Amino acid sequence: MTIASFNNIASLGVIKDVQSENLPADNKVGLAWTDAQNMRFKGGSIVKMPGCETLIDTSTTIAPYFYTRVQKDSSSFYVYGGLNKMYCYYSGSHYNITRQSAGVDVNYNCNNDRLWTYTLLNGLPVFNNGVDAPQSWAVNQSTRMANLFGWKTNYTARVIRSFKAYLVAADVTTATPQHLGSRVMWSASALPGALPTSWDETDTTKDAGYQDLSDTEGDIIDMLPLKDVNVIYKSTSTYVMSYVGGTKIFSIVKAFPNIGMLAKNCATHFKGKHFVVTNDDVIIHDGFTYQSIIDNKNKRFLFTSINSSALQRTFVVPNYARSEIWICFATGVSTFPDQALVYNYEENTWTRRALPSDTPCINESFVDIATVGTIDSYSSTVFADATFPFDYSKYNKTAWSLIVADKNNSKLYLMDQSVSTENGSEMICFVERQNLPIGADQTIKTIKRIYPKTTVAGSSVNKVLNIYVGTQMSLGQSVSWQGPYQFNMETDHKVDLMATGRYVSLKFLTNTDCDWSMENFDVEFIEKGRW
Repeated sequence: MTIASFNNIASLGVIKDVQSENLPADNKVGLAWTDAQNMRFKGGSIVKMPGCETLIDTSTTIAPYFYTRVQKDSSSFYVYGGLNKMYCYYSGSHYNITRQSAGVDVNYNCNNDRLWTYTLLNGLPVFNNGVDAPQSWAVNQSTRMANLFGWKTNYTARVIRSFKAYLVAADVTTATPQHLGSRVMWSASALPGALPTSWDETDTTKDAGYQDLSDTEGDIIDMLPLKDVNVIYKSTSTYVMSYVGGTKIFSIVKAFPNIGMLAKNCATHFKGKHFVVTNDDVIIHDGFTYQSIIDNKNKRFLFTSINSSALQRTFVVPNYARSEIWICFATGVSTFPDQALVYNYEENTWTRRALPSDTPCINESFVDIATVGTIDSYSSTVFADATFPFDYSKYNKTAWSLIVADKNNSKLYLMDQSVSTENGSEMICFVERQNLPIGADQTIKTIKRIYPKTTVAGSSVNKVLNIYVGTQMSLGQSVSWQGPYQFNMETDHKVDLMATGRYVSLKFLTNTDCDWSMENFDVEFIEKGRW
């Protein structure tokens, strides 16, 4: 008998663009996995991702397509939007904050490709959907939203973001209507604690203005500040906008002439840089230089998996609490994202996360709803099995959380905190490596035993790790899977089996509500020669 030990199993994550037989699997470089779902690679271990649970039930109001949290003084307002209405959840109650005229709601006109975005200037929120006039709100549950004061009549903008003391609009349609996809239009500067009062560039007493970025193709997709500049992303190019004052107000120069953005909300910031999904790559940049972080890893997988008819609904969201950025995209016939490709920027690894079906929005925010999940609601068994520190609060006003808008079930979910199910449903979590190099190349092996080193917790009585073994006699053949071989993570130290082939694949899978991790594994086998 020979034993092959795999100790460095979390340093490379998932790599789907390289043929499995060419992927590394040694203890020096590390073991790369060919697939994973709902598992992350962190701190030398492979760890099950937490699931999600209901934070706010919106079934009595609207189906949510958008969510953000707005804070005023010490109060939190959880704002969620549908296609026609806007609501806020405050102090345990839902409030309709849709704009009105003569006491009657004036419905909004969102659609699947024109949904809500949000920006904050001087502590005051501005909401925009690209179809209706931008909306301001006084951050009070009894106050309705209203058309942004000073906004040009019958104008719309696909994007509105804040930058310094200004609001900046892009991809503008005039009242005529004339579509100006390359136009950047900025407001007059706002006084502290207020929003701008004018967008009139002809008013010489104001500093409003505009500039057309028509020297490159495509429309402006989105904007995002980076340190002291505002980065403007077109579909095929990238510009930086700097405040210069005087009569010019802003200088806008081209940064990357051949790199743009795939869709709105496809950039986020981390560690003084931007993470951006372009039309054919995923890059990080500092405004001056850029580099691909997905090439030769998962680029082909990502761009061939996205449903082309839902391409413009791709978005990214940072998961700062886990040092991750999630690329959320639709696959198959999904209308909205149902998968996330997850990048850990500390570990430099990739993995996959399943999302609730047709997810239009995930936003990171603080959460301080203390009426759910109190200490009294947990049994002593849960505390004994808890995978989080005893004093950890998943409703933490100072910690980032991910909130998911589920339009199909009219819920806002708290995701990736402490529960081990998807809103009560069991999660399918696995890692898989095809063509794991065991023994000499081309020799036939019989796998006899597998020794996983795992840690397990949770209230489930079924703490079973299902192990599948796949074999091939040639690389051109499909993998023939055997199993599951059940490994009790509380009581077992090995599984016995019998699987013979020239090439060996392994999958470790759970589908119960236990939390688990794997630090390493050994494979015991007999090498029989080439024939």
